Amino acid sequence: MLPAEVLAGAVTWVAISRLDDLGLAAVGLNTLLDEFGRSGVALVCVNDPIDPMTPDGRRMALFLAEAAEARRRLQAERQQDGFARARAAGSRWGGRRSGCRIRLTVEKERRINEMHAAGKNAAEIATALRLSKRTIFRVLSNKGVE
Repeated sequence: MLPAEVLAGAVTWVAISRLDDLGLAAVGLNTLLDEFGRSGVALVCVNDPIDPMTPDGRRMALFLAEAAEARRRLQAERQQDGFARARAAGSRWGGRRSGCRIRLTVEKERRINEMHAAGKNAAEIATALRLSKRTIFRVLSNKGVE
């Protein structure tokens, strides 16, 4: 899907530093080159010695796009293999264990409930105990107070 300026004929060429910058698979690059060709727009690669608008340049560009796509697939497979090995070894990532308390201790939770019962609002309690208001509201909602 090309921008309206390209379709209207206001653009005659598009410059990119390298073909990789498009981030397209070979199929997507082929479609883009077809649309550019129909619209009369030239694609210019500043740092690659390839003119993708010629038949030979197009073949080379599609070959490079296919190689980049294969490299991305291989990298994703290796990453998934690494995740599987790490899981098998018992590694964890992606947040703390459930039930883990960072700054909210049982004592602070008790103080939150006491201060709220004494008429303090969430902002005052948060400032006094050096906690976020979100933490205060979570403690109070667990108690049944909104």
